[in-house]
Amino acid sequence: MNQSLPSTAEELFDECPRFRILTLGKAGVGKTALIKNVFKVEKLLCSDKEPGKCNIRDEIHSSENTRFVLHDCQGFEPGETDKFNKVKGFIQQRAQEPEIKDQLHAIWLCIQIPNAGDRLIEPGAVEFLKLPFGDVPVIVVFTHYDKIYKETLDKLGSSKLGTLEENQRTILVEQETEKYFRAEYADLLKQLGHSPKTLGWIKVSTRDDYQHTLNDLVQTTYKLIPNGAAESIRVALATAQRVDVDLKVVNTTRVGTSMKGYWHGLASSIPFTKKLIRECLDLIHKDIVKIWNFSDPGMILEDGDLKFMTLGLVQNLANPGTTNPDSGYLLAEGINFSRKLGDWYSGVYTNTPSTLRRLMGYIVDVTIVLEQLFWDKAAQPQKSTVSADDVEKVFGLYADSKEFVEQVHGEIQSYVDSMNLIDTSHPDSTHEEVERLIRAHRRNLTGAKKPAESPHVG
Repeated sequence: MNQSLPSTAEELFDECPRFRILTLGKAGVGKTALIKNVFKVEKLLCSDKEPGKCNIRDEIHSSENTRFVLHDCQGFEPGETDKFNKVKGFIQQRAQEPEIKDQLHAIWLCIQIPNAGDRLIEPGAVEFLKLPFGDVPVIVVFTHYDKIYKETLDKLGSSKLGTLEENQRTILVEQETEKYFRAEYADLLKQLGHSPKTLGWIKVSTRDDYQHTLNDLVQTTYKLIPNGAAESIRVALATAQRVDVDLKVVNTTRVGTSMKGYWHGLASSIPFTKKLIRECLDLIHKDIVKIWNFSDPGMILEDGDLKFMTLGLVQNLANPGTTNPDSGYLLAEGINFSRKLGDWYSGVYTNTPSTLRRLMGYIVDVTIVLEQLFWDKAAQPQKSTVSADDVEKVFGLYADSKEFVEQVHGEIQSYVDSMNLIDTSHPDSTHEEVERLIRAHRRNLTGAKKPAESPHVG
């Protein structure tokens, strides 16, 4: 055999293994809670120091999620020239780093939503926003948003809310709070004499009922990454964050359908020529799992039975018209199923409709199962680490939704039936069909609430 296939995900992580953020804000503003909730970690480490006592040049990280790194500054008051210059020098030094992994990828300026009559932004923060940031996204993060939401709820009172249905009340309070936020905070930011060219602002709360605001923060940061920035920066953010499932799905497909990704050429077989089917599937599987970045110290998703259960699920695509076995059978067989696949699994990749159908089905099925696992773990935040039972549960939910699986596999069958694999005069667009299938059939088993408003990007 030729040398092993290189991992597309690993090539991107080699360039940018961690999303690098600078946070600024006074003690008590909620920076630590914000980081812990966005990246789903319990402990932050800074060498032998406690977070909050680190120098801005120190790297704050977590062994629970190795895909982000943090620098922190406690903010500064007028007259603290030395502290201000240190921050300015740090930003300039990081901008000059030749390696993408060492550059700053975003700045979160955290400001607690003030009490009525208090100053919106301290003079030190105003001066900070006048610094030259280049293309680094700067997001002003107004924390403790739940405070003004509750104030709006009280102001509206039962006279305006009492006759409405619960969902109507929620929408009205969201709308009025958004209106107040824009008038009192966001619109004032526009009046700054100087501001970064990639400036955004967002309102957040880390309380349970406001988790969608963390999605808004991640989405705002993601959208402000310049179009000309390296793809690895976007992938690093999407991988590191653990609150926005849409970015997980989008970047799973981005990596797979990139020019280096192996979803390109599935039908033409160009990337897999003379490779073992087992090797091809291992690579596709691991690249997908890496983007989701679950808390999985036991490597259950990469090395456990998920791969073999999914292989069992797609076997009806090898022989159209056959029925899928139920999840109980697939769970019981696990890794033993690879032996039942015989020569196909252990053999060399061949450009046949049967192989194409199974590879397409495998990618779509695994991605949908991982989305279900995401929602399952989101519903039990005290048990964030993936277990074998978790995987069996979500796989069983998907595999036993027979009509749903049959619809997905039926569309794959129809697509491949319409192709001529021998015709090389037309570009291979199979990756586009895989992406469409994922978008069309991904679903949310927990019915998690989506935010009512899109985040504002200025």
